[in-house]
Amino acid sequence: SPIFAWALIIVMLLFVTIVSLNALIAIVGDIFDRTSGEKKAVLTRIKAEHMLMLYCVMLPGRRENLEENNKWTYKLVPLDRINETGNEDDVMKKDNDHYSKANKSDVHNMTNIMKGEMEGAETRIKTEMEGVKGEIEDMKANIENNIHGMKKRIENIEDKFDQILDLLTKKKR
Repeated sequence: SPIFAWALIIVMLLFVTIVSLNALIAIVGDIFDRTSGEKKAVLTRIKAEHMLMLYCVMLPGRRENLEENNKWTYKLVPLDRINETGNEDDVMKKDNDHYSKANKSDVHNMTNIMKGEMEGAETRIKTEMEGVKGEIEDMKANIENNIHGMKKRIENIEDKFDQILDLLTKKKR
C-alpha cells in the first residue's frame, strides 16, 4: 500500500538522519579531543622555551643561586585524592589553576629580577664604554703627536737633501 510505503520512507529518512548526526557528533568530539591535547602540548612547549630563554639570559651567579634554591620536580597526585572526587580531570584542573597562578607570579618575579640585572649590566657597560672612549681619545692624541713628529722629521730630511744637492751643484761648477 502507498501509505505504508510513505511511512516506511519517512521512518527510514529519520533513522538515517539521526545516525548521520550521531556520527557527525562523534567525529567532531574526536577532533576536539585531539585538538585539546595538542593545545596542552604546544602551551607546555612554549612555557618551557620561555623558561629556558629566561634561564639562559641570567647572569651566571643568579643562575647558580636559582639552581641551589630550587629543585626541578614533577607534581604527583595521590590516588586517594583522585578517588575522593571520582574525576581525575577535576583534580588536574584545580592543580593546573594553582600551577598557572604560581607560574604567572614566578614569571612576574623573574621579570622584575631580570630587569634589575639588565639595568645593572647596562650601567656597567656604559661605564666601561666611557673608559674605552677615553682610551681611544688618548690613543688618537698620541697618534696625532706621532704623525706631527714624523712630518717634522720628513721636513728635516728634505732640508738636508736640499743642502746635499746644493753642495753637489757647487762642486760641479
